[in-house]
Amino acid sequence: MPAGPIRASSNASASADPAEAPTGNWVVDPEASRLGFTVSFSGKTLTGTIGNWSADVTFSPEALGEAKAIVTVQTGSVTVEDSFVGPQVQGTDGLKSGEFPQARL
Repeated sequence: MPAGPIRASSNASASADPAEAPTGNWVVDPEASRLGFTVSFSGKTLTGTIGNWSADVTFSPEALGEAKAIVTVQTGSVTVEDSFVGPQVQGTDGLKSGEFPQARL
């Protein structure tokens, strides 16, 4: 394990070879990664996925206080597996993806 913090970024090319990453860096492979969520809405459990996102992660077991993750989500790529809620996710009752195309967590 590298002595320095591990950094991950899904902004890197999907074809980047992790073996070529500088020591201490970890590259999120967007082809092998997925981001989803589960929420409770009106007493029902809903699941969803985020199709387009990137992540910048800093982590080292020796410096847990410095660990952080910044995830940027393209709000237009958020889907919910529910016939009532799903169509509303992008609109004014949801994420307003036309007005707010990105969310940063």
